[in-house]
Formats: sequence, C-alpha cells, structure tokens
Amino acid sequence: MPTRTFLTYQQALTACFTEEVAGVTYFAALADRESGQARAALALISRIEVEKVTLIAPVMQRNGFSHPPLDQLYAEGRADAAAAPKLPDLL
Repeated sequence: MPTRTFLTYQQALTACFTEEVAGVTYFAALADRESGQARAALALISRIEVEKVTLIAPVMQRNGFSHPPLDQLYAEGRADAAAAPKLPDLL
C-alpha cells in the first residue's frame, strides 16, 4: 500500500473518519453476500468500523472538522462493495 502524506492533522483525521464511515457499509455489504465464517468475519470488521467511527466522531466535532454527509459516505461504502470481487477472488 502506498504511503499517504497529509499536510495537516485535520486532513489526516478527516480522511481517517471518512474511510471508517464508508468501511461500515462496505464490510456489512460484503458480509451480506457471504456465508459461514467469511460472513461472520466481515460482519465483525463492520462492527469494528462502527466502534472506530464512534471514537473518532467526538474528536472531529471538538476540533470543528467537517466531513461529507454520512449518508454519502455510507453510499460510497455500499458502491465500493458492489464493485468488489467475490471473497475467493480477493484472496
């Protein structure tokens, strides 16, 4: 994975937050199309993303950092999942 550089704390935290929010629906959508252990693992990752969003959101608010609307970020996560290959193809 290429290294990303952010010029400010705000850029870094905002990127982190938006990716975690999109990750909630991305991993949930991937879980929905799988079964067994794969489904459980992907659902767990989605729940972990929820927890990370819950932790980062107050920091964003306290610093007055804005982000795209949550509905937009959730839609991006679902769209990315729809475009992703099936799990065996990811391995």
